[in-house]
Amino acid sequence: MQFLRYITLFTMLFFGFQSMASESAGSKAEAAKLAQRQVSGRVLKVEKYGDKYRVKILQSSGRVIFIEINRRAEEGQEGRST
Repeated sequence: MQFLRYITLFTMLFFGFQSMASESAGSKAEAAKLAQRQVSGRVLKVEKYGDKYRVKILQSSGRVIFIEINRRAEEGQEGRST
């Protein structure tokens, strides 16, 4: 488990990691659009990660970065945990 934490930390530091705490999205598509407004590049993947979306972007320089976008509660989901 400790090894996994080190690998995750190394990956985030090596590839780049940004959090957009003020932004929130209700879907993966919306999260991708919000992330692309912040940085230019091609969206490679969008996945749910706890209460956030993690957007993986390939920049024109070849650098891969991750952007975190807060997830908005979907209608009818406010009282449920996901």
